[in-house]
Amino acid sequence: MWVFSYIKGLFLGTIAYSIGAIMDLTISRNSFKKILENIPKLYDQALTKIKTNMLVISPIVYCINDQYLIDHSTYSIQYGNVLGILMIHGIGYYIVHRSMHVVSFLRKYHNFHHEFDEYIMPSIGNAVSTEEFLTAYIAPFILSAYILHPNETSFVIPIALISIFNNIIHCKELENVEWSKYFVAPKQHLEQHSVRTKHYAAPIVNLDYFLEN
Repeated sequence: MWVFSYIKGLFLGTIAYSIGAIMDLTISRNSFKKILENIPKLYDQALTKIKTNMLVISPIVYCINDQYLIDHSTYSIQYGNVLGILMIHGIGYYIVHRSMHVVSFLRKYHNFHHEFDEYIMPSIGNAVSTEEFLTAYIAPFILSAYILHPNETSFVIPIALISIFNNIIHCKELENVEWSKYFVAPKQHLEQHSVRTKHYAAPIVNLDYFLEN
């Protein structure tokens, strides 16, 4: 069972990794070219972090969740749990992300991600330190699974949505696409990479809008 759980986690991590790579090479091919031309060594570092986060850490954590926190008695979509996981993850990410900007001793864990303020593309959404990945990206999933005990279908759906939108909001080529004010727009998150003092929400629900109104 542990091996099967790990394989499922590795499969999901590989899919998420592949989505970012495909977007880099297609819709964001111009940004990808600029990164290779201007910051090739930094990109190599980013690629190492992305692979570590998606292909090493994610499968292990998913395996543990699958064994202890996921309900395997049913596989139908639990819409309440899907929404609950999205909200818990959005709030958890917001708290950790904002803290890494405003609390001085935490900034070092977020600095690498902001090495890509000028040059950015979808896969950079997962180019973060291990500390940031575990606290801002992974911990909210663990917390939501602990609170809600969703079935696997209802756990995987928000993982997939968050993974996709994490790539989208880091896509420079989508910067001028009109977006609902209730959701995080690529333009907002790209601005966050520039100014660093607002737009802390990501990657789906625009908590900044709700907290400011």
